Amino acid sequence: MNRIILEDGSVAILDYESEYKEANFTKYGHYLMDVIDRYLKEGKHPDIHMMVLYTADIEQAKTELSRTACRIQVEASYMTGLPSEEWLKEAREGIADHAVTDELLMHLVLLPLTYKGEEKKQEAIRACVDLARQLPDKEQETFALAGILTFTDKIINDETKRYIKEVLGMTQVGKMLMDEGRQKGLQESQQKTAKNMLKRGNPPEEIAEILELPIETIKAWEKEFYAMV
Repeated sequence: MNRIILEDGSVAILDYESEYKEANFTKYGHYLMDVIDRYLKEGKHPDIHMMVLYTADIEQAKTELSRTACRIQVEASYMTGLPSEEWLKEAREGIADHAVTDELLMHLVLLPLTYKGEEKKQEAIRACVDLARQLPDKEQETFALAGILTFTDKIINDETKRYIKEVLGMTQVGKMLMDEGRQKGLQESQQKTAKNMLKRGNPPEEIAEILELPIETIKAWEKEFYAMV
């Protein structure tokens, strides 16, 4: 999930999906409530958009879940039908000619999502990473690589991930990948701390604020904790 401030001052929550599940609306609801809560604490009331980008495998999806108590609406964009090969050719030529535009960079980041099927997606991820590594501007390289890894985290397989780690080595983005284990360790530490605080009787809202985590995460850990007691 990414949060973007739009030109009109509104906030866009951006997520992408490689398959449609109605249960995803629960996730979007958590995103929305978390962002709303953060802004309310700051005394701010921006308009909020929930935007979902669907990979080329999905041509149509439900955009609203409505109940008497609430309505969750998303703005859907579909990658199907986009000119994948044309974008790839333009990226190769633009990088070779040192004529890299912001549009080209975004196409490079999103390109793997425009292909249908597992094999095509993995090939596209590798090709885009290889092209990003050829960018002469290091800031552009970091932007492109970080974007590719962010937007493909749900579709990248272990083999492609190993390939990327070998290609990136210990570059700046390579270190981001290597930090996955440390991030997992951090989460385990936070979970242990939260459960100890629950055991002492601290309310979930207080724990969420101290650990700077969504209240939904703390409540989920709370359920796990009392299920084991």
